Amino acid sequence: TFMVMSAVLAMFIDSITVILFLAAVTVELSQLLKFDPVPMVLAEIFCANLGGSATMCGDPQNIIVGTALGYSFADFITNTGVIAGIALTTWVGVCRTIRAEVMKHADRAYVQAAKTLGYSGLRIMFRHILPNVAHMILIQFSIRFPSAVSTEVFISFLGIGRTNRAGAS
Repeated sequence: TFMVMSAVLAMFIDSITVILFLAAVTVELSQLLKFDPVPMVLAEIFCANLGGSATMCGDPQNIIVGTALGYSFADFITNTGVIAGIALTTWVGVCRTIRAEVMKHADRAYVQAAKTLGYSGLRIMFRHILPNVAHMILIQFSIRFPSAVSTEVFISFLGIGRTNRAGAS
């Protein structure tokens, strides 16, 4: 629920402001309920960035681009909202698959040996786990990206989102 809230709030308030408030609440709740806040905060950051990119008032860069192109608020959300919505729903499957692969490699003998030798978590992640998971990241994004593009094309065909392109005949 905090992830959806961060996306919706970031549509109307700067995404950094949203993260400052929601991350503080998430950390407090995690201390109270005794769970690791890092995955939740990372998901909130991702969703806030997507939500902020969907509207003209979500991020200062969007105001500059929208004003330069002469877009109104409705024009901007029509052009970018569909893409942000697709991205907001597709990243969950990618993250679950990649997390499962990382968890599989985290129990391997070479990672346990690196922990025993006293290597830091970042070194283990970047030197041992990431090279063994990079193929899965590449495969997931090469599968999901065309799927997201075809979803956007289908939604535009239905008349939702941007249907007429500037300069197109």
